[in-house]
Amino acid sequence: MNSENSEVKNRTLANARERKRMKCINVGFDHLRKQLPGRYHDKRLSKVETLKSAIEYINTLSNLLQNHPPPNTPNTSPNFFAYQSTIWTPPQNLNK
Repeated sequence: MNSENSEVKNRTLANARERKRMKCINVGFDHLRKQLPGRYHDKRLSKVETLKSAIEYINTLSNLLQNHPPPNTPNTSPNFFAYQSTIWTPPQNLNK
């Protein structure tokens, strides 16, 4: 009888952890949906549609940067990540 109670308790705890995990995933997808441009806001996108739309949007932005580099940035590479170091430099020694 005691082992049955223990199994039920363990299952209940596992279910609670899974609900919490799924809630975090759903919050993340909601946040991702809000980052997409307005044309994606016509209907609530599924998780798969959200990921596909985010990939499409990222590819569009990447192509835009490859074809039109940011002003005052050396055009040494068509790759977006080559521009990162010239756009933003992390602060040094934050603990001072």
